[in-house]
Amino acid sequence: MTSYATVREGDNIQCLTRKGDKLKRVAGKISIVSDDFLVVSGQDGSVEKIDFTNIWGPVRTSSYYPPEIRAVLSSCLTKLLKKHAFKTQRELNLFVEGYLRGMAAQQNYRCYQLKAEDVERIKSDCGSILLKPFYFTFDGSGRQPYKDGYCIVLAENLQSAVEKFQRRFPPVGRRARFRNAYNEQNWKQIEKNFRNCAAHETLA
Repeated sequence: MTSYATVREGDNIQCLTRKGDKLKRVAGKISIVSDDFLVVSGQDGSVEKIDFTNIWGPVRTSSYYPPEIRAVLSSCLTKLLKKHAFKTQRELNLFVEGYLRGMAAQQNYRCYQLKAEDVERIKSDCGSILLKPFYFTFDGSGRQPYKDGYCIVLAENLQSAVEKFQRRFPPVGRRARFRNAYNEQNWKQIEKNFRNCAAHETLA
């Protein structure tokens, strides 16, 4: 528990406040300190006045101002992608996983707020950055899984897309179970032929 006498303007604070029967988590930068209350500016632009009598639960403060986690990760990834630092989506995913573990290790003493839903959202946002759509069409011949239409496969390149498709629909003998496969540029030239049907499924 931090003594309120040690709280200074410019510090960051993380605490629970109580109003009636409701508890609210407050985290941000202290902009005003008085004898009876604090004014806290959140990273989202919100401003919260906190009476000392309403503070409920442990208080953590820090002179270190943590940047918004997703923004920092996005900036890092942008720089690394320009340098072609990742050859595959798996390599990128491992980097993100390590980044999140590093943030989790620091959050107890640097006021990071890394919730489970934040972790899942970040992983979801980053989970297909290097993947491009490839389109597999069907005409019903042989033992194709669909009589017509198409499905989408997300992969780094066409070879990976075909491998991913074949794991889902193993070939019969040496015969592939689709008619044609297109990258996004070529697909745009024939997409009008499939305007009346949606993709059967998307393999990620």
